[in-house]
Amino acid sequence: MRKKIKVDDNISIVYLNNEDFQLHIRTWGPAGAVVYYFEGTEIKWRQSRVATAASKKTLIDLWNKKIS
Repeated sequence: MRKKIKVDDNISIVYLNNEDFQLHIRTWGPAGAVVYYFEGTEIKWRQSRVATAASKKTLIDLWNKKIS
């Protein structure tokens, strides 16, 4: 199941299954978009995307406040 909900012109939510989803936030200028990936209610990674490429996924550990 993959379902996309458009919140407004700059934000959309893509449901990957019943629990996991991605939050897509469009930014202006060369930054393109930022994507946050959630497993249930827990954020797992963040990624910057532009029209021609995507950055390495940045893992996020909120409990230890580490970003690797």
